[in-house]
Amino acid sequence: MNQTSKMLLLAGAAIGLGGTALAADQQAWSGVNADEVRAIVAEMLSDAQTRSSLLANGATAGYDKNFFLASADGNFRLNVSGIIQFRYIVNYRESGARNPDAGQPVQDDLVPGFQARRTKLNFEGNIFDPNLFYRVRGDFQRNNGNFNLDYAYAGYKFENGFTATWGQFRVPFNNEELVGDQYQLAVERSLISSIFGEDYSQGIMLGWEGEYLRAAASVTNGFASRNQDFNAHNADYALTGRLEWMFAGAWNDFKQFTSPQGSQFAGKVGGAVHWEESRDDPAIANRTQNLRYTADASVKGDGWNLYGAFHGAHTADEVNPSFDDFGFLAQGGIYITDKLEPFARYEFLYPDRDRAVNAGTNTGGNRNLHVVTGGVNYYFYGQAAKFTFDTVWIINDSRFNDFTAGQPAGFVNPLSTGTGLLNGTGRNQIAFRVQFQLLF
Repeated sequence: MNQTSKMLLLAGAAIGLGGTALAADQQAWSGVNADEVRAIVAEMLSDAQTRSSLLANGATAGYDKNFFLASADGNFRLNVSGIIQFRYIVNYRESGARNPDAGQPVQDDLVPGFQARRTKLNFEGNIFDPNLFYRVRGDFQRNNGNFNLDYAYAGYKFENGFTATWGQFRVPFNNEELVGDQYQLAVERSLISSIFGEDYSQGIMLGWEGEYLRAAASVTNGFASRNQDFNAHNADYALTGRLEWMFAGAWNDFKQFTSPQGSQFAGKVGGAVHWEESRDDPAIANRTQNLRYTADASVKGDGWNLYGAFHGAHTADEVNPSFDDFGFLAQGGIYITDKLEPFARYEFLYPDRDRAVNAGTNTGGNRNLHVVTGGVNYYFYGQAAKFTFDTVWIINDSRFNDFTAGQPAGFVNPLSTGTGLLNGTGRNQIAFRVQFQLLF
C-alpha cells in the first residue's frame, strides 16, 4: 500500500469515526457537501507529501553519534553532546612520620567518598561552509559546580589537508592529553600526563594531515593558561610542534586507546617539542625557561592495545639551579569477551636530584616515583555507557608537593587533577576507583 492510499484510508477512518459527532450537529455541517470534503482531504494529502519531500531532501534534526540540527545543504550544523563521569574512590595512605608540633599535619589513613569528576557539555559544528568549523565545551567543576570553559575555538579546513585553528584548545604536545577524556583506558590519565602535560591554552594552531603523516604547530600563551586575559598569561611566547607517522591503520583508529574485537591492526609513532619563556615582568623575580619534549608509540589490533610514552622537561631560571625531570609510562589492554577488557599501566617518574633539595624537604636527593595501575572496563554500549574499575598503587613515597619546587607557572600538580590521589607522608598509597561513564 503506497503513502497516498494510507492517507486516504486514515482520512476515511477519521470521517467514519466522526459520524456520531456529525449527526449530533447537523446544522453546523448542513452546508458541507461531498466535493468540499474531498477538497479538504486533498489538501491534507498535499501537505503531507510536501513534508515527506522535505525529509527526503535532507534531515534537519536527529541523532547521528550526536544530537544535531542541520540545514539541508550541510552548510550549517550544530552537534550537541555531553559527558558524565561519576566515581566512588577509596584512598589509603600508609602512615608516615607525623609530628603536628613540628608543623606536619596529621593525615587520615583511609579516605572514601563520591566524586562527580566530569560533567561536560559540548557544542560543535560548522557555519556557512562545511569547512568552517567551531567548538565550545565547558565543564561543571567538581569542587563548586561552576561552569568552566575548556574549548572555545574556530577554524577552517583547506582542500590540501591543512587546517587553521584559533581560540582556546589543547596544545599539540602530549598524546595522552590529545585523546579525549571519554576515550581513556583507565579511570583517569596517568600521573606522568598530569606532571608533563599541557592542559588548555589560547593561541593559534596550524595542522596538516596526509595519508601516513600529520603535523601540528602552535603559538600560544603557554602551558595551562586557559581562561586568562592577554596580560595575565604565563609566557611571553610559547612554541609547540608535533609530528606523527602512521605505519598501519587509519587516523580514526587512534581517537581512543581501546581496540574492540574485530578492529584492524593499526600503529603510529609520534613526538613533540615545546618551548616557552616566562613574561618579562617586574612582578616576576626570575624569568623561567621551560623546554619539554616527548615521544610515544601506539599499536592495536583485534581486541588488544599497547601504548608507551617518554617525557622530559628542562626548567631553568636566572637564580635557581636548572632541573631536568624524566617520566615513562606503558599501558595495555585486551578483551576477554566482546564487552570485558582488563588493562594495566606502569609509570616511572625520575625527578631532578636538586628539586627536593631546593624545596628544603629532602636533603637526601630525589624521590623516584613508581606507580602501578590495574583494572577492567565493562562496555555496556561501547564508550557511550561503560563501567571502569581500577586500583592505583604508588609503591614509594608520594609527597607530590615536593615536586612543585622550581616548576614553571603552568605546572599542573597531580593533586589538583581529580585522580583520587592525595599528598602522602609515607610509602604505599593505594586508590581504588569505580567510575560509570555516560556519553550523550
